[in-house]
This record gives sequence, structure tokens and C-alpha cells, in this order.
Amino acid sequence: MPVTLSQITKDIARTTITYPDGDLNIEYHPSRITRQMLAQLDAFNTMDEDRLLENIDGLIDLVLNVVSTWDLLEDDGTTTIALTKERLATVSILVLSQTLRAVYGNTRPEAPAAQETNETKVLNSSNCAAIS
Repeated sequence: MPVTLSQITKDIARTTITYPDGDLNIEYHPSRITRQMLAQLDAFNTMDEDRLLENIDGLIDLVLNVVSTWDLLEDDGTTTIALTKERLATVSILVLSQTLRAVYGNTRPEAPAAQETNETKVLNSSNCAAIS
């Protein structure tokens, strides 16, 4: 029986980013990640802060296209931060880019260890600056 592209892209994978104060668990659609998206993320990685701010909508669009759920909480500690363009516009660029790097790191062919083990990325103040 033939299958449609939208049926294939419903698949779900999981990854976790470990921060000093807790974990961010992310569910995403690996089959939605395209070569164009990877190139766009690579371009974001080389942008200076001013240019990145000018292109923040593209970064948000990448997150919204791939991430299906996450457990990032509002400061009240109970409400999940909504995956909407309006809400993500107020989330740190660093958090958004770390989210995409964790997701893409699990799917990129040149990252076989992360892909095979669903490796948890440990982030702290000393390596966060290097990731941004």
C-alpha cells in the first residue's frame, strides 16, 4: 500500500537537554528535517547577533516545524511554554538554538553517536556560550 509524505512525517523521536537545574525533554518529527533546514541552521550558527535577531522568525519557524512537544515550563513551574510563534518570540534565542541543535544532532549523519544513543547533551554556563 502506498504511503504519503505526511504519513511518514508523523514519526516521533525524543531527545533531552540537561541543564544544571533540570532536563528539557523534547519530542520532534525527524522525518520533517530537510537538507534545506540543516543548511538554514548552519547559516544561523555563523550569523552575528545582530543578523540573528533580524532572522529570528526563521529560527522560530524551524522550531515550530520540527518540535511537536516539550516540557519547558513558564516561571510558575506548572504551565508548559506554548509552541506558538508569539510565545517563542519571547524565549531566549539561546534556548531555541540549543533545542534545534539537540534535535538535529540526533538526526544528522555526521553525528552517529548522538543518533544511535539518543545522547543527552549536558549544558552549563561554561559551554553555553560556545553553543550560541
